[in-house]
Amino acid sequence: MIIFKKIRWKNLLSTGNNFVEINLNDARSTILIGKSGSGKSTLLDAISFALFNKPFRNINKNQLVNSINQKDCLVEIEFTIGTKNYLVRRGIKPSVFEIYQDDKLVGQDSHNKDYQQFLEKSVLNFNFKAFTQIVVLGASNFTPFMQLKPADRRIIIESLLDIEIFSVMNSIIKKKLSELKSELLDIENSIIIEAEKKDLQEQYIKDASEDRQKKITDNLAIIKDNEKQILLIESSIAELKGEIQTLNDSISFKSEVESNINKISNIEQKLKQNISNLKKKMSFYNDNSACPTCNQKIDEDFKSAELNASSSKIDEYNLALEDIKKSLIKFNSRLSDAESIESEIRDKDSDVSKKLNSIYAIKKFIEKVRLDNDKLEKTQTVKEKYASNLNDIQQRIESLEEQKKELLYSKSLYDISSTILKDDGVKAKIIKQYLPLINKHTNIFLNSMNFFVVFNIDEEFNESIKSRGRDDFSYENFSEGEKQRIDLALLLTWRTIAKMKNSINTNLLIMDEVLDSYLDNSATENVLQLLNSELFANSNIFVISHKETISDKFNKVLSFAKIKNFTSLV
Repeated sequence: MIIFKKIRWKNLLSTGNNFVEINLNDARSTILIGKSGSGKSTLLDAISFALFNKPFRNINKNQLVNSINQKDCLVEIEFTIGTKNYLVRRGIKPSVFEIYQDDKLVGQDSHNKDYQQFLEKSVLNFNFKAFTQIVVLGASNFTPFMQLKPADRRIIIESLLDIEIFSVMNSIIKKKLSELKSELLDIENSIIIEAEKKDLQEQYIKDASEDRQKKITDNLAIIKDNEKQILLIESSIAELKGEIQTLNDSISFKSEVESNINKISNIEQKLKQNISNLKKKMSFYNDNSACPTCNQKIDEDFKSAELNASSSKIDEYNLALEDIKKSLIKFNSRLSDAESIESEIRDKDSDVSKKLNSIYAIKKFIEKVRLDNDKLEKTQTVKEKYASNLNDIQQRIESLEEQKKELLYSKSLYDISSTILKDDGVKAKIIKQYLPLINKHTNIFLNSMNFFVVFNIDEEFNESIKSRGRDDFSYENFSEGEKQRIDLALLLTWRTIAKMKNSINTNLLIMDEVLDSYLDNSATENVLQLLNSELFANSNIFVISHKETISDKFNKVLSFAKIKNFTSLV
C-alpha cells in the first residue's frame, strides 16, 4: 500500500516563493476551502506534476511556473511503500527530477522518459490514467470512467486488477513470434537454396558424366575449327600486306614532290622579298628630291630611270610568282593524293593489327581448350569428385530441417500463449471473474447514496443500467447529478477492488469540487456519510469545496487565500 505522507510546493501557479506544505495522512478527512482562484485545486496539480510530470488540470506545463517570480518552481512529495520511504522532487526553471529511496538518490537514467517509466512501473505501479480514476475525482478537467473509450476503460481495469503483465507478456510474445517467423523464413529459404544446390549438383554430375567424352570430342573439334580460322586470318593478313606494299610503291614520288614544294616556296619568298625591296626603293624616290645623307639634289632623269627600272622589275617578279603559284597548286594536289593513300595504308595496318590480335586471342583460347581436355582425360570422374559435396549439402539440409522442426514447435507454443494472452483470453476470464464483484460494489455505493438502480458493466466494458421498474438506461440518460453519483460509485469501487488486489492501494482520496457541482444537499449528506463509514477507515480523504457550511463534517479544515497576489495556507 502506498501511504502518501506529505506534499509541499512553491512558485507553482499562484503560490509564491514560500513553501505551502500539507500533511496527507494526519487526518481521516480534510476539507480545503477558499474563494475561487485562491489556489485550493493547486494541490491536485502539485501531486500530479510531482508524480507524472503533468498538471491534473488542463494547463500547459510551462504555465505552472508562477508568473510573477517566473522561476524556482519546485514540488516535493513524500510517501512510503511497505518499509521503504520515498521522496520525489520535481521542478521547472531549473529543471529538476529526483527520486530518493530511504534518503538515497536512485540512479537517474540519461533519458527522463525512462526515469519517469521507472517511477510509474517500478515504484508506484500505476500511471496517470489510473491516478485520475482511483485517487482523484474532479468536477472539471477530468474524464470519468464512463466517458472513456473502451480501450482506455480496459487499461484502467487491467491496471486495477494487476493484469497488465499479460499485455506486456503478449507484446513480448508478439515480438518473439515475429522473430521466429523471420527465423523460419530464413531457414525455409536456406532449405530451398540447399535443395536447389543439391539438384544442380546432381544434374551437373549426371550431365558431366554423360558428356565427358562428348566434351573432349567437342573440344578437339573446336580446336580444329579455330586453327582453320587462324589460317584464314593469316591469309587475309598476307593479302592486306600485299595491298599495303602496292600502295607504298604508288606514293614513292611523295618525297620528291615535298622537296619541289620546299624549293618553290623558297623561291617564292625570295621573289616576294625582292618585290618588297623594290617597292621601298620606289617609295624613297617618290618621297625625296634630295639625298637625306648629303643633301645633294637627286637628278630627275636619274630618279625617273630608277623608278621605271624598279617598276619593270616588279612586273617581272609578279609574273614569276604567278608561275610559281600554279606549280605549287600542281605539287600540292599530288601531295594530297599521296596523303589519301597514306590514310588508306594506315587503315589497312589497323586491320592487320586487329587480325593479329584475333589470332593471339584464338591461340589463347585453343590453349585453354587443350588444358581443359587434358584435365578431363587425367582427372577422376565428376561423380567421384563431387560425392563429398553432395553429402555435405544433404547434411546441411537435414540440420536445417531439424532446426525448422524445433522452431515450428516453439512457434506453436508461442501461438498458444499469444491466444491465451489476448484480450479475449486469460485477461477476459480474470476480468469476467471480477465483474460481479465490481458490479456488486458499484451498486452498494449507489444505494448508499440513495440512487436505486442496478448498474452492470460487461466484458466489453459497456454499461447497462436498469431502474427498479427494469427500464433500460444508459449513462447519458441521467442528469449531471446522477452521473456524478455513478462516477463517484465507480471511483470508490476501483479503490475497493485495488485494496483487495493490493495493486493500486493508497491512502489518498481527493474529491475536487464534487460536492459543489450537481449533488443536492441530500446527496451530499449521503456521500459524506459514506466517506465516514468503515469502508474508508484507512483512507485520508481530501475534499476541495466552496461549501464552508459543511466544514464541521471534517476532522481538519485547510483554508486558502490570496495575500498580495500569492496563495497562502491560512
